[in-house]
Amino acid sequence: GPTGDINGTSYYAYVDSSTPYHPGKTAKLIGLFISNSTTTLSFSYHMYSDPNDFYDINADHKLEVILRPYNLQNSMWLDEDTILSIEGNQGNIWNTFITIINSGIFQLEFRATTSTKYQGFQSDIAIDHITIGDGGSFNLEPQSPNQEPEPEPESQPEPEPEPEPLSAHETDPET
Repeated sequence: GPTGDINGTSYYAYVDSSTPYHPGKTAKLIGLFISNSTTTLSFSYHMYSDPNDFYDINADHKLEVILRPYNLQNSMWLDEDTILSIEGNQGNIWNTFITIINSGIFQLEFRATTSTKYQGFQSDIAIDHITIGDGGSFNLEPQSPNQEPEPEPESQPEPEPEPEPLSAHETDPET
């Protein structure tokens, strides 16, 4: 994985491809959000596979980002819309993806799949700095498994509420 988050100072979420998480294992990070107007969705991702890795020469790890809108009139989830699907080595750098999304209620899913190669140790996938509009960032600060989220202070309703905090892994310079 990367040596640090996009800013080099904090946390990021990632899928570890080390044993027993390979080959071809899938992890999902899912959140719900409401957008009252057309807005942006942006995030950074890191997908590196060492080109000198003789076991995983053709890296095939994959990141998909899916939006699934909710139809209020029919009270049902609509079909998934894959807004990003990338595979393989994207360089040993953080890349950024930005798109426009319409107003509505959405399920946002990050789906990461490790390499299908038996020795595909070099297929970690990391995401960071997920932002909806001018704010609404997912909280990638880790929580201990027994720690309950702190209650939010009471405030006036906002046009774009923040999604639930999602857990993540602390950066590890050894990976």
